[in-house]
Amino acid sequence: MNNKKRILVTGGGKGIGEKVIRLLVSKGYEMHFTYCRSKKSADKLCSEFPNKVFAHYLNMADPDSINTGGFSEISDWYGIIFNAGVGSASVNNYANSPDTSEDQLDEAMLKINALGPLSLYRRLKPNLIKNNHAKIIFISSVGGGIAAFPGFRYSDGMSKAALSYLARQIATENTDSGIDVFTLCPGATETSMFEASTLNKLSPSERAHFVQKLPKGRLIQPEEIAHWIAKLLEPESTVLHGCIIDASAGLGIRPSHMD
Repeated sequence: MNNKKRILVTGGGKGIGEKVIRLLVSKGYEMHFTYCRSKKSADKLCSEFPNKVFAHYLNMADPDSINTGGFSEISDWYGIIFNAGVGSASVNNYANSPDTSEDQLDEAMLKINALGPLSLYRRLKPNLIKNNHAKIIFISSVGGGIAAFPGFRYSDGMSKAALSYLARQIATENTDSGIDVFTLCPGATETSMFEASTLNKLSPSERAHFVQKLPKGRLIQPEEIAHWIAKLLEPESTVLHGCIIDASAGLGIRPSHMD
């Protein structure tokens, strides 16, 4: 594979994003990723893969950050993976003070998960159109992108649904171009975000019971999601243009497993 095929992953410092980077760099891609609050992890990842993996600061909740990101000099992206996001619990990391209101947290959720990707796509769009090729992958969620679940912050599902709609709209505009667009909606994946929103609230016995009730009786691993992201970067994925992929091991078609 040509080492000049450059991929941008938003939110690549940990979780699914980190697994995507590790997998794709092994396949010969030049990897670029953004981070916001995990500079130490970002630096460590880059040091493991010198001249192959590059980190850029980006705050998806801040339009100024999006417009002045350190990757602005790169124009020939082969793939853009919109992975950065927050969940019902991790959005609390963006609270400015203990007095941050629910409305402010909802606003942060919508900015990071939906409006940020919209702004970033607008910024990248001119070069994507000029080059007339790219694989654009939006990482949404089974919660909002596919189904609804009780107990989560309303703006969580709203923002993920908005992201899926954004992807469909962009796909609609590119049915006759060389740009392919996909949405991947993971289910209960063993990441720090899912730990914070769900698993950390459970005792060891409750967690074991919860996991046993999930489809297939286990959590999805980030490496599994990374595998399918890599597949969507292959030329043959064009036939899936515009699709919303339920990557929840069946949770999307049986949401009652999360009751």
